[in-house]
Amino acid sequence: EEPILHVLWSRELVKELSAYCAEALKAAAHACSAGHVGGETDSAFRILCVGSGSSRLGLYLHHILSKVLAGTEVRVAAIVPSIS
Repeated sequence: EEPILHVLWSRELVKELSAYCAEALKAAAHACSAGHVGGETDSAFRILCVGSGSSRLGLYLHHILSKVLAGTEVRVAAIVPSIS
């Protein structure tokens, strides 16, 4: 089986995924401010995109979430596992 070398992200998929991530990060921020999550002093939230096309998706998410969640630091990273 040949690996997928390129993934195209549809506008609708990126829009829905961004909305989902934004809601999840808002819930996480609320939990942190309410004291339900302990031990973290870093206020930045992190999203890890994995797989083919992850760097492009990471760029999209970072761009969209920085506007939607103004004032909240969101770090987006991307990795592609190596195929042996």
